[in-house]
Amino acid sequence: MWTRFSDRHSGGGKNMDVEYIYIEAEELEAKRVFYARFDEDPHGVNCYCCGPNYSTDEHETLGEAVEYECAKGFTIGEFIARDDVAVIYAADITPEERACLLPVTRQVTTYE
Repeated sequence: MWTRFSDRHSGGGKNMDVEYIYIEAEELEAKRVFYARFDEDPHGVNCYCCGPNYSTDEHETLGEAVEYECAKGFTIGEFIARDDVAVIYAADITPEERACLLPVTRQVTTYE
């Protein structure tokens, strides 16, 4: 199982230098790894009108996870070699990353 994180540019800009992150783990574990590895809240919201910073979805294979981006003319190898793409294989995930606690994210809605 692979989990894909795509930077949605919430707030008008990139959240990190890496825009596409693929982690070989189910979604909850992948979110822990994401937070531990990048010190970035996978549920974070920089701009409430834009919504969450990252879109997240699961796929059976890495090929399926990168399919949309590769449809833009990249091979899988070309795409994952880009500087703005991170691929984290299960064998490279540490026990500490797997057990990392996620921050509590509170979304506040204000009405004027």
